[in-house]
Amino acid sequence: MSDEMAYGRVFAEESREFLDLLAAGVRGLERDPGDAAHVESLFRAAHSLKGMTAAMGYERSSALAGDMECLMGHVRDGRIELTPDLLAAVTSAMTALERLVEADINGDASVALPSIDLSPEAFGARTSGMPEIPDRRLVRVSVVLAEACSLKAVRAHVVIKRLTLMGEVTGSEPTATHLQKERFDRSFAVTLRTEATAEEVVDAVRNVVDVENAQAVQLAACEPESVLPAPSDMRKDALGEVGNIGAGHAATALSEVLGRRVVLSQPELQIVPATEVPHAFGLATTLVVATSAHLSGGVSGGILAIATCDALFSLVDLAHGKPVGTTSTLGSAEEELAIKVGTVLADAYVEAVSLLTGLSIDVSPSRLDLDRASAILERARADIAHDTPWAAFVRTTLSIEEQAMDVALVFIPDAVGLSALFDRLGV
Repeated sequence: MSDEMAYGRVFAEESREFLDLLAAGVRGLERDPGDAAHVESLFRAAHSLKGMTAAMGYERSSALAGDMECLMGHVRDGRIELTPDLLAAVTSAMTALERLVEADINGDASVALPSIDLSPEAFGARTSGMPEIPDRRLVRVSVVLAEACSLKAVRAHVVIKRLTLMGEVTGSEPTATHLQKERFDRSFAVTLRTEATAEEVVDAVRNVVDVENAQAVQLAACEPESVLPAPSDMRKDALGEVGNIGAGHAATALSEVLGRRVVLSQPELQIVPATEVPHAFGLATTLVVATSAHLSGGVSGGILAIATCDALFSLVDLAHGKPVGTTSTLGSAEEELAIKVGTVLADAYVEAVSLLTGLSIDVSPSRLDLDRASAILERARADIAHDTPWAAFVRTTLSIEEQAMDVALVFIPDAVGLSALFDRLGV
């Protein structure tokens, strides 16, 4: 069964469950309009359907479910009254949503969104003149799948898609490739930057079929953008271009060092506020190997290359022509290769920065570190660039002979270096 078919089957099963919950909630409110439990059930079911349909790319269904969620949220919070007209509108929307979901599953684009006004204002809600700035937090969500789960990679994918709709997923443990290749048992964790509470995040995850248990803990409170402005889209694009060029240089250089054809996937850029740097890779308990180097000259700061130990062991085996899985301990030869690979990645990125900016940047010899990713990144932030507002995380997948390994490059310029870099890039 293809991944697309598997995801479609999961969606069909889960969507039916939540459509039934919507119908039960409507029937309950028809009998007893004052029952808060039915209001909450309708809100939760609409919220879950919004997330599921958006994850599948079903924009029509997601839009309608989102409107229902918003309206029932106002009822739940007491901002508007549940009137017969409102309930009639929700009932009509529920019927339309069933048709839309079925059409989306069958690939039928002819079914249109219904012309039902579900805006809270249509039912007496008042608009606020000054929008509130929501609090954001960094949350680690630990998930345990049922022992009988036969589609672990699919379920993990659904969980992450669901979380993506609640905020920005900043990392996972195991890494993304391990989850996609089903190289994990029943447990995994996801780090999420979100406005939702830990309880709301857990509720969303527990709604996924085959999730046996879910827990969430807050790692840090995110600083508001009024305190820590996010880089503009132009600056992000500029840093992304640096990553693209650096990946090309690194693939060529690594192929020469390892004697094997190396392919690096399209780099994924993530801007990480300094206070969140220790949590950015998502590996709170996994042992990782990292090389770190200081930058000086045109841009000061630091740069790190990070990979899990099993990725390094696979790299050693491939470089030496051994079956993957042969190496299981970190000796002097493995440390030497780790430093070589980390140095090549860092040099390639710095070369790309220099190429685009014309700045001359010196890179110190790389130092090897073995620890949890969070501990390594905390030391780097404190030691290398303690005054920087944020760092750039460049994630990529390194592939040799179809063996894929997740790696990350962390670029942490100091405040002066960051300003000089953007000045030269003209953004």
